[in-house]
Amino acid sequence: SPREVREVERLAEGRAGRVRVVLRINPGPGPGALSTGGVRQFGMEPEAALGVLRSAGSLANVEVVGIHGYLGGQVLDWKVILEQSRLILQISEDLQRAGGSEFKFVGLGGGFGIPFHDADQPLDLSSLGPALADLIGEYRPRFPGTERITMESGRFLVGPSGVFVARVVDVKRIHDRNFAILDGGINVFRGYDRTGGSKPTPVRVLERPGGALEPLTLCGPLCTVSDRLSVDVLLPVPVVGDLVAFYMAGAYGYSSSPGLLLSHGFPCEVMADGEELSLIRRRYSPEDLLSGQFIPDGA
Repeated sequence: SPREVREVERLAEGRAGRVRVVLRINPGPGPGALSTGGVRQFGMEPEAALGVLRSAGSLANVEVVGIHGYLGGQVLDWKVILEQSRLILQISEDLQRAGGSEFKFVGLGGGFGIPFHDADQPLDLSSLGPALADLIGEYRPRFPGTERITMESGRFLVGPSGVFVARVVDVKRIHDRNFAILDGGINVFRGYDRTGGSKPTPVRVLERPGGALEPLTLCGPLCTVSDRLSVDVLLPVPVVGDLVAFYMAGAYGYSSSPGLLLSHGFPCEVMADGEELSLIRRRYSPEDLLSGQFIPDGA
């Protein structure tokens, strides 16, 4: 926000050099506004950004070097990413012309999606790449001072690298439906794209690759009906002790899960490098869960 620019100016006083900042743009509702554009809490309107640019001469400790926008996440349609990029580049052009400044940096956002669910198709990079290259190629000659044009692709890069593995602790058949209870659920594998198990994430019962398929609901250990990771997904019915693997788990799994819910804690993390496995984060212990608590003096 404009207030944050002034706050950075204050905090940077007396430090060597100027702090470089970019302004996040919120284009508002209308054509091209995507899921995290529109009327949301992120960023500022282009008009507000223009006000900051016009007052930049009064900033002694801050240098506004550009803008960035992030208008959507988990996008699998390459045309949507292209339209999002076109919108940010157009706003960049308008702000530079109206503000009388030249940007060194433009962040186009990202939102590159990965196929979480059965019907999802992978992002078509072979179409997106040339279209983005053409779009950026049209922009660059008009604004040669823009040194860097970037995109964020964290989920796209790390999502497929992770697998969440849970052990079956109980198997039930209730009112003609199969349930497997796992030792980990939404407390350690919630993620942004597994809303109550309504859409199955890629999943496999590891010990039973060739078993007969039946509708199976995979639940965690919490005492809440929302603790479901997959509902009526077709899998071999496991037995107690089997391992179940959920794929595409490298992003928004561990870090976005409420691991302290009902005091189960967080699981360990293991890195696989070829055939070599290494423990890179240990499992939470009861002592870890209590380590932040203390008894006040005299209590």
